[in-house]
Amino acid sequence: MRCISPAISGAKQGRGRGPAMAETRILVVEDESVVAKDIQWSLKGLGYEICGWASSGEEAIRKAKELRPDLVLMDIVLKGDMDGVQASERIRKSFNIPVIYLTAYADDHTLQRAKVTEPYGYILKPFEERELHTTVEVALYRHKTEKAIREKEQWLSTTLRSIGEGVITTDISGNIMFMNAVAESLTGCSEAKALGKRVGQVFVIHAGSGQIDEHPVAKCQKRKTGVGPEVHMLISANGEAILIEDNATPIKDEAGEVIGYVLVFRDIRDRRQNQELLKKERETFFSILQSAAYGVILLDQSGQYFYVNPEFTRITGYTLEDIPSGKLWFKKAFPDPAYRKKVINAWLENGPGINREMIFSVCCRDGQTKELEMRSTLLEDGRMILTILDITERKRAERALRESEEKYRHLVQNANSIIMRADPKGNITFFNEFAQQFFGYDEEQILGSHMVGTIVPEYDSTGRNMAAMLKDLLENPDQYGVNENECMRRNGERVWISWTNRPVLQDHGVTEILRIGHDITERKRQEGALRLQAQIIDQIHDSVISTDLDGYVTSWNKGAERLYGYRPDEVMGKHISIVYPDDQYEIMRKHVLKPLFERGSHEIELRNAKKSKDEFYVHQSLSLRYDSLGKVIGIIGCHSDITEHKRLEEQLRQSQKMEAIGQLAGGIAHDFNNILTAIIGYGNLLQLRLGENHQLRAYVEQILTSSERAANLTQSLLAFGRKQVIDPRQVELNQIVRSVERLLSRLIGEDIEVKIELAHGDLMVLADVAQIEQVLMNLATNARDAMPEGGKLTIRTGILDLDNKFIKAHGYGKAGRYAIISVEDTGMGMSEKTRDRVFEPFFTTKEVGKGTGLGLSIVYGIVKQHNGYVNVRSAPGKGSIFTIYLPTVKVLNKEASAAPYQPLIGGSETILVAEDDSEVRKLTKNLLEEFGYSIIEAKDGEDAILKFMKNRKRVDLVILDVVMPKRNGKEVYEEIKKHVPDVKALFTSGYTADVIHNKGVLDAELDFISKPVSPKELLKRVREIIDRG
Repeated sequence: MRCISPAISGAKQGRGRGPAMAETRILVVEDESVVAKDIQWSLKGLGYEICGWASSGEEAIRKAKELRPDLVLMDIVLKGDMDGVQASERIRKSFNIPVIYLTAYADDHTLQRAKVTEPYGYILKPFEERELHTTVEVALYRHKTEKAIREKEQWLSTTLRSIGEGVITTDISGNIMFMNAVAESLTGCSEAKALGKRVGQVFVIHAGSGQIDEHPVAKCQKRKTGVGPEVHMLISANGEAILIEDNATPIKDEAGEVIGYVLVFRDIRDRRQNQELLKKERETFFSILQSAAYGVILLDQSGQYFYVNPEFTRITGYTLEDIPSGKLWFKKAFPDPAYRKKVINAWLENGPGINREMIFSVCCRDGQTKELEMRSTLLEDGRMILTILDITERKRAERALRESEEKYRHLVQNANSIIMRADPKGNITFFNEFAQQFFGYDEEQILGSHMVGTIVPEYDSTGRNMAAMLKDLLENPDQYGVNENECMRRNGERVWISWTNRPVLQDHGVTEILRIGHDITERKRQEGALRLQAQIIDQIHDSVISTDLDGYVTSWNKGAERLYGYRPDEVMGKHISIVYPDDQYEIMRKHVLKPLFERGSHEIELRNAKKSKDEFYVHQSLSLRYDSLGKVIGIIGCHSDITEHKRLEEQLRQSQKMEAIGQLAGGIAHDFNNILTAIIGYGNLLQLRLGENHQLRAYVEQILTSSERAANLTQSLLAFGRKQVIDPRQVELNQIVRSVERLLSRLIGEDIEVKIELAHGDLMVLADVAQIEQVLMNLATNARDAMPEGGKLTIRTGILDLDNKFIKAHGYGKAGRYAIISVEDTGMGMSEKTRDRVFEPFFTTKEVGKGTGLGLSIVYGIVKQHNGYVNVRSAPGKGSIFTIYLPTVKVLNKEASAAPYQPLIGGSETILVAEDDSEVRKLTKNLLEEFGYSIIEAKDGEDAILKFMKNRKRVDLVILDVVMPKRNGKEVYEEIKKHVPDVKALFTSGYTADVIHNKGVLDAELDFISKPVSPKELLKRVREIIDRG
């Protein structure tokens, strides 16, 4: 129900407003707008300010938050989800704003709900204006009073909880009602646990004897007055004993009746400790006075002396018994009345206790007069300390110093150093004669001038701000005991000065800066040259290291850092032996240092070690290092990495060794082949003469078989030395491997797996197919012997472009595209020592009778003769990989088909045989004559030319030994060709092929047959050439 009071509806006349009312802001909450407007009009008439109106509980809460009114008039029954009771509860809890309920209902249920929200009044509709005014004013007063009480309680609670002493309050029966944080900490019991307990249960104390003492609150209850302070031992809840001081006081109400007690207590452990410490400090103080190096007198306010220390007695001779008072002291210490009066006046002028020294002449007990410096200090309790220092000797020294000052000035003015003084602002106050001459200023010109702009430039040559540096020096002289800086003469010349700076101190601080300087311009130039030299040394690629005479590193350039891997900070001061393996440093110590010191320099090649412990070869050029006086002070060394050079040298030696062996093989080939030619030739003739069943025929066949073996051995030697004749043709490398593959299974056995991996595409090379096949067969045989228990053999082909990086890494090769063949086995592998000799002829690791040692040397020779390269990678237990590199070629032409086989027959033609070996010449003559040919013999080149010219019309063929006295075979051929251009010729020789043709490659138009030659082969070739058109 909503009802408008007749009093309100009829009160439409104006009313006065009191100033207090005008300040009260009220929020009206009423869901009936007409009623709400009437209530607002009535409140305004009573002098209140209406700050807002809300028609729902939710709106009331929002506006209370925004407007913060002093009072809310709340209708209990509101439209919406929230009624006035709920809204009032939220407003009270959230904003602490007093609420007065407006309602037309007064049932018990509504009132019970409203009570919970602690309203400040009820107004039942309809109501009178007086009732409204009274209820509002009572509510406002009550709210103000409660707020003041809460604030006071909060203030008192905060104060009690913030003070540094423990506070416990009890009711009149001694039950705890409050404890602050300090009390909680000291008792070990929280306030929550203590509330309601007897104070004696929480605050447990013992007397000094350890017995439980009567509780302070209990004493207070008996005496009806405060007790304490008393000292007790508080036993906390955790058993800790704490020394405390406590007092208890009754709490009384306004009528003077006791309503409770307050117990205040504090931890005095630190205070006791401080008292003990103070006692010890007092004892220490007197101990210090007893041993002080200056005299001490202690006197009280009346002037009575109550202490003098031993040093005072030693200085003056007086004891405390001699001078019990100041009056007596003045009389004895200053016997002259006039001087005594002067001393007393000086004391009075300065005032007692002024900490300022005064110097007097004191008469000592033994009659001696001493200069004493006295200083008085007034203590807080009115007593005074008088300190006395004997400065008799100092005064004597000061007089002596004054006497010597004139001598000093004379020395300073005539010193060979720059001596000057400047005030704290930098103005020059003294400039000795040497400084005047050095900088070019007269004394009148320089004194009073600032250092900057006269003898110091504003900025030095490097751009450093000298004015700022000098300002810092003047402000902080202790930090510039010694410094160096660029200066300038009057003529503008820049010079470097090394300064020693000392502050001149007086009572009030630094008054001047004394500066003593020495010209170091030349030293700076030398240092600059040394820095430039060091920069140049750092740019040198090689390592440059210097050591002292004991071998400790004194310099380490960037080249050394690159070479050894150590930074300068890692080696400076370390011994140079860190870069040498032990055996190499022994060589240095025993065999290098002596000749170095004898001759002044020495060069040697040694192994060194990097930081990573990797060893490498260096060439060391060592020299002695001298000081400016020519004294040896160390060693300087330039170290160059020659590891690559050593490797290339080793490769060159190996190549030269192989070449020498090849030369040896070629050297014996001629004579050996001539001998074999005769043996094989006559053996074949003898075989022809003997019948099939002749008893000597078996002997002849054995002779020929042995001769063939000897011929094959010669060919093997020639192959190694790259001296045998080859017949190179364009051939696809994969095709050669395929042709050999069929033979390998029969050659190496069933217990070895053969795997062929061929590269895609054509690998066209210029090669003698038979020779390359022999290479593969030799490598396969070698692999088989390395795998006696079986294994795997892999042959691969591929293509590779050799570049400068490869050539530099391997030490051989020519840039270009190469076809490669690799033969890999899983055999026993070989050591480095074996690997280095594997291509040498007759070198073998096999048992006697199981190998000639020529297989791999033949491979080496054939590959080299094909302008290729071969290398091997192997390690014990890791197998071996032989890799062959053959230069590729472009396809030029198709190979001609082989000529049909011609049967061996003789003839009746005339043949000129030119041969310097008589045995071979005779054999050839007999063989050809045996088959019907007519023979003309010539013993050398010129003889051949003469006999050909004489018989040229009937000579059908010339057989020419390539190497003959007087004229070689090629020269003979060229000469006779001039007269008979179509002359037919067959060249033969026991010399190696490279002597016959350019690097063993036959000229296309020349026919050649090598010794030893079988009669059948010779007859066949003779017939082929003669029958050729």
